[in-house]
Amino acid sequence: MAGLDAFDDILSFRPDGRTLLVYRPRDVPSRVESVDLATGQRALVRELAPADRVGAVGFYGCDLADDEKSYVYCLDRSLSALYAVTGVR
Repeated sequence: MAGLDAFDDILSFRPDGRTLLVYRPRDVPSRVESVDLATGQRALVRELAPADRVGAVGFYGCDLADDEKSYVYCLDRSLSALYAVTGVR
């Protein structure tokens, strides 16, 4: 389909039936964009990102309310600790 690629996840159709809402779950922050299906033209709706981006590696779920003002998402984090030890034989 015009304007879509393999990295896009489809959220929903807009009420007009001519545009889709999509996002890229592997990107942090992730851009929620509208895609006009006739022209392929994309427009930013909002960016999704946690306040603390440390360890954020991607999203695995997202949804917008019908008015597109409220949203919910699930975020994948990878946190670990690195220790440096000196003088050990």
